[in-house]
Amino acid sequence: MPPQPEITYARQLERAASWASSVVFTTELAEQRLVPARFVDDVMRTAAREVKTIRADIAARDEVSEAVGPLIIVMNDKQYLKRHTNGFVTDIAVVVIIGMAFVLAVLAIPVQWLGH
Repeated sequence: MPPQPEITYARQLERAASWASSVVFTTELAEQRLVPARFVDDVMRTAAREVKTIRADIAARDEVSEAVGPLIIVMNDKQYLKRHTNGFVTDIAVVVIIGMAFVLAVLAIPVQWLGH
């Protein structure tokens, strides 16, 4: 039996959040000079590749991409937001937050049915 779409989506969100944490932690270690620059570059390259894959998987889900796509585009528009554009980590945060809201909304439906 294939996994439920909500489970698959939740796992993708978990992966994105994990990579965001890895990037933040690696940045903190680099600022303290506790890891070599080559390690930082490797983590950043791998994270970028993985998040790109996760984004593509999430974008394939119409109901989520309709909400996330415009936000990501606007929040990365340097002409519109100047120096206040999103970075790599905040793009992930947007995807994770909207995704969690979607999952919670889907999970709330059976709870509402059971409550009546």
